[in-house]
Amino acid sequence: MNEADINKLHQSIQTLLYQHRLKEAQAQTEALIAQTGDWNLQNRQEQNSMSYKYMLDYLRQGFDDPGRLDLYRRLNAEEKEIAYRARILALDKVSPRYYHEVRRSYAHLQQQPPSMEGRLRILQDIHDTIALHQLAPADAPIPDDLRQNFETNVNQLFLDVWTGEYWTAEDTKQALLWLETGAAPLPALCLMVSAVGMNQLEIFDPAKIHWLLLATDLPDTEPRERALVGLTMALLHWGKRVDDYPELMNLIQSYDRERDLGERMNTVVIQLHRSCETDRIKRKMQEEIIPTVIQNKDLFRRLSLNLEEEDEDFNPDWDKTFENTGLNDKLKEITDLQLKGNDVYMSTFEHLKGYPFFRDMPNWFWPFDPRHSAVCKVLEQLDGPGPALRPFLETGFVCNSDKYSMLLMLGNLPSGKRDLMLKQLNQQFSDIPENSGQLGNLQNHAINPEIVSNQYIHDLYRFFKLFRRRTEFNDPFKEPMSPYDAPATRNLLQKPELMRGLADLYFSQEKWSQAAEIYQILSYFEDPDAELFQRLGLCYQKQKEYGQAIEAYHRADVLKPDSLWTLRHAATCQRLSGDYEKAIELYQRAQEVRPNDLSLIYYEGICLLALQQYEEAQQCFFRVDLEEENSLRAWRGIGWSALMLNKWEQALDYYNRIPETNRTGDDWLNLGHVYLVSDDLPHAAETYSRAASCYGSHEEFCQAFDRDREALIELDADDAILPLIKDLVL
Repeated sequence: MNEADINKLHQSIQTLLYQHRLKEAQAQTEALIAQTGDWNLQNRQEQNSMSYKYMLDYLRQGFDDPGRLDLYRRLNAEEKEIAYRARILALDKVSPRYYHEVRRSYAHLQQQPPSMEGRLRILQDIHDTIALHQLAPADAPIPDDLRQNFETNVNQLFLDVWTGEYWTAEDTKQALLWLETGAAPLPALCLMVSAVGMNQLEIFDPAKIHWLLLATDLPDTEPRERALVGLTMALLHWGKRVDDYPELMNLIQSYDRERDLGERMNTVVIQLHRSCETDRIKRKMQEEIIPTVIQNKDLFRRLSLNLEEEDEDFNPDWDKTFENTGLNDKLKEITDLQLKGNDVYMSTFEHLKGYPFFRDMPNWFWPFDPRHSAVCKVLEQLDGPGPALRPFLETGFVCNSDKYSMLLMLGNLPSGKRDLMLKQLNQQFSDIPENSGQLGNLQNHAINPEIVSNQYIHDLYRFFKLFRRRTEFNDPFKEPMSPYDAPATRNLLQKPELMRGLADLYFSQEKWSQAAEIYQILSYFEDPDAELFQRLGLCYQKQKEYGQAIEAYHRADVLKPDSLWTLRHAATCQRLSGDYEKAIELYQRAQEVRPNDLSLIYYEGICLLALQQYEEAQQCFFRVDLEEENSLRAWRGIGWSALMLNKWEQALDYYNRIPETNRTGDDWLNLGHVYLVSDDLPHAAETYSRAASCYGSHEEFCQAFDRDREALIELDADDAILPLIKDLVL
């Protein structure tokens, strides 16, 4: 079998198991195991099949078996594990994916790599030796070979754990040693946690889920938040699998009750979904902000002048010019996004991931460490971070990966360009003096759990989007799974106080369907507010589901009567759904709240036109024309209602007021109608030709003309001539 065949067979097995067709799944699993040649797996499969056979025999003979359902659940869960392990082993032989490439490499080793406990002891010894070198007063530099030995072992640990299979009881015992306070060096523990999290995007192992759950109690913020992110992503990916393990489900629930796991996970879920905006922000930076800065570089140079006492060098007109660029609003939007936790630096650093450091997968997961061999020499050349780099490296502005990128770039720049870059950084952070209280506050903010988890998600985003072999990974950032689909995550996260945040995020991202789904659920809980129904209504309105939008707006109106926003949007939905009388009623109610609102008056006139109440419609349009200078929309409304009232001179007057440069195809078409019904065929033919040239095609002109056919017949236009008009303009 090739890779596609193996995956197809495995998917078929999983489908059968979720349909509770265990015997058929067992038969297909045997075919998959045959591709592996693994006798241990074959024996395990035979035991599973035999147990199920005995269970069915007892059922057939009518024996009472109170443990039957529990046994079936265990057999079903075990079959999923057997099938998944068979898939991995079969793919190890044929798949070019990096995951299987690493796994194949172990087969050629002369000796097996150290166990998790063995690797921990090695890293402890190296770390202790490094600590001795740093003891005062000697404070000797760390030997390069010692440093690199530590990093090599950490990176190999990552690959071992990431590509590992299901943990045995002994594996679990060794893994728990890593969670003992102070047992593991912090960078190694961070990569251990990341490796387990990444492994759980490849396979579902309840032992590793349990380990990640325990790791969410670690005392150090960095590995603790990595465990939380890894656990959240695993449960989103495999949520339904947790149902197969009641003890694990109960443990997760106890963590929610005792440690607010659901609230913490909800923060991560929102951060994951917010990361989906990164590509849009990146395009905005590349297509709007950066080109504007380049086009106005002289202006920015002037604005950055050091103002003298009387500001004689500064021209106030430059501020106006800056406002006219529109850049101020765009920069404010980006700043607001950054404050909310959005990733605004992707466009800046995505081109700095080509250094050899990023060719090795584990390096994408290293917490920033100034002692790392990839950057320590650069910092030595700079005599430490200094005032330019310290705010950048220590205040949580950017993720770990980008910190490495910045130093790697500085290390590869000629000294002149490097000094210029540092000068620019120094200017950017000039309002954060080194050793100041403000810097200390920002450093404390950087270790806030929400900041740490958010920056780690940014690291993950860069890995899945930029790693050289990224196409071989399933990208969890394409569209994170709904947190309410599976019982495991639904029980944790489907709570009113948590759901509103995700719904509002979907709303801000204009994901109307997802937001509506959550707002609808929230509407069933006690005491929903008017704003919730307003948002729900707008979600439905944006999806053109006007009936449901109207219902939501009605409930908002009950809770908060006479809200102009609600009345206006409800009226729009009534108008677009064709209930013009109800729309007029709502527009008039809205005008009681805001008298003389020309937009409300205009749309009331539009509804009156639709009801063929042309006199009343004209009065609305006249009011708009009186208050609004050169009101094209009012002239169009007056022109059409005058046409339908047989006031052809008035219709001609108002249609001709519209400047030709502003006329649409519909304007020329309606003017042609006036000439046609007033028997001015030469002008009608000329005007219809102008209309036809405005439409995209002759077909569009014909459709627009046919749309008005009944109105023209009502105005006594010659029905025999109407079909000829369409040929007349060709």
